[in-house]
Amino acid sequence: MTHIDYEMPDYDYHDKSKNPHISSSDVKTVLSKSLLHWIGQERKESIAFDIGKAVHALILEPEKDLVVRGPEDRRGSKWKDAKAKADKDGKVLLTEKDFDTCMAMATNAFMHCDFLKETVYNKSFVAEASIFTTCSKTGVDIKVRPDGLIVPQKKTDEPYIIDIKTTQDASPEAFHREIRRYNYDVQIAFYLHAMQEAGLPCRTMYLIAVEKNAPYVTTVHELSELHLAHAHKRMLATLEKIGNAMRTGEFTTDWPDVNQVFLPAWMEDEVDAF
Repeated sequence: MTHIDYEMPDYDYHDKSKNPHISSSDVKTVLSKSLLHWIGQERKESIAFDIGKAVHALILEPEKDLVVRGPEDRRGSKWKDAKAKADKDGKVLLTEKDFDTCMAMATNAFMHCDFLKETVYNKSFVAEASIFTTCSKTGVDIKVRPDGLIVPQKKTDEPYIIDIKTTQDASPEAFHREIRRYNYDVQIAFYLHAMQEAGLPCRTMYLIAVEKNAPYVTTVHELSELHLAHAHKRMLATLEKIGNAMRTGEFTTDWPDVNQVFLPAWMEDEVDAF
């Protein structure tokens, strides 16, 4: 069953007690670590998490005023009281310095990236829609929450997704490594698959990489067809693995009981030197 909610707060979307569907983060955790790591993980917030969330809000939904410029630092009652109010209002509280940095990142992202500006100001743009559906290939209930989605108004329009990523280096060479390191390619495959299952097929998903330091250079990245096909295969295999574990209740690492550590091949010649 497919359900699309355009108003759901992000904390409701992420609440597993309300929406236990499998997300791309779940798939990436199993792929990069194990089923046991995934089932036993705890969702923790951090300063980096708050900064990323703030940049998203300032770029995608500035009209909602979701980011608050707080005290100079995170110490004392000023921060504690401001944090309590921000949490109650569903907003992100940042220190003065972090807020100014996030604002500069968002402002410069629009200055450096015409594609981002044209997308966000498109009348067909929808931010943070919560989409719930079922994978027809694995039977697993899945969910996605695209940062930005262009919803076609007519048959000739081409829908697509954008996803904001903050990074130290947005260059083609460096960000390619981040795509592999953080399995962003699998995330893309998962999102496009979920959209297809939900009856909202998208042509592609663009990663908008925004650098964290001045001049906050911003670049757009898209997977090739071959890369996407490879990621799609890995994604489905991992989703099948999750589905099997949920049915059997067996969540393991798949690691050997005793792991034998071998000498790297490039060091073998050094043995003869002793």
